[in-house]
Amino acid sequence: MASEDRIFDEKPIRCRRCAGEVRKDMFKGNLLFIHDDFRSAGTKLPMKIAHVYNSEYFSEDTDETYKFGVGWRLNIMQTLKEVSAPVATEGEPRAKSFVYTDAAGRKRVIGTRYYKSVTTGTGDRAKTRKVYRSVYDEKDADMRSEIGDGIYTLSTENGYNVLTDDRGTVLKFSAVTGRLAVVEKPACRVGTLRMTIKYTPNLIAVSDADGRKVCLHFRCGYLTKIRFNNRVVRAYEYERFLGRDRLVEIPFGALGDGDTVAFDYDAGCGCLSSVTNPAGYTINYKYPNKNIRVYYKKQ
Repeated sequence: MASEDRIFDEKPIRCRRCAGEVRKDMFKGNLLFIHDDFRSAGTKLPMKIAHVYNSEYFSEDTDETYKFGVGWRLNIMQTLKEVSAPVATEGEPRAKSFVYTDAAGRKRVIGTRYYKSVTTGTGDRAKTRKVYRSVYDEKDADMRSEIGDGIYTLSTENGYNVLTDDRGTVLKFSAVTGRLAVVEKPACRVGTLRMTIKYTPNLIAVSDADGRKVCLHFRCGYLTKIRFNNRVVRAYEYERFLGRDRLVEIPFGALGDGDTVAFDYDAGCGCLSSVTNPAGYTINYKYPNKNIRVYYKKQ
């Protein structure tokens, strides 16, 4: 997965006072801006919580209940929801189809695939692989099915729909709400890293197996601050612009003395147009013909 998709950070460090990093979605041409809100050190909770802006959703709230300003989401606010699958033909098992929304808001369809297990070679050199078919053959007794897309495989477990990726990371989503609830990642030195996410009306609590907890506080549906060890590590301010509530400042809370990251938006389309870091450096974004251009300047 790309780095903005990661929840467990492979090199956990304390967040520095920087605005973030910008990327361009090479498939759709969208602007992706990632601001790290929290990174923990150590092995108990080596995770990352980050704001992700995706210009594809510049006028949309990414969640109906928990809001971060239009166009913005948190990397942990991932969903997996079942959608209508194609009607099965006679004799074909009932197919299923899900839409997975990842950390950056990108969507991918994960559905039923049909395959046969084929073994080649003999003895110690025998290897078994799956050969996928585009249609189900009811006459073939060896035909099997799975829900996946080549990167993720879906299963069910005790009220969860579970995605397992090709690196062994496990994402468990509530079968009722579709929200991400548990993340498990294999780690060679400390076994399996585990993180749980619990949702209440004005609070999202992110914790590890030992009970260490990061609390995300909401007021009137909007994220206002993040607390860890009874300290505010990030705060968030919003303003109404072009009829929508937009994230305009991120003060660094207890980590800084008046340091903030500021955001401005295009008066025409409403997309993110500039980001200014605490040192006064500004990145400007232009959208001519939907192609992103980036300009830098010192205020």
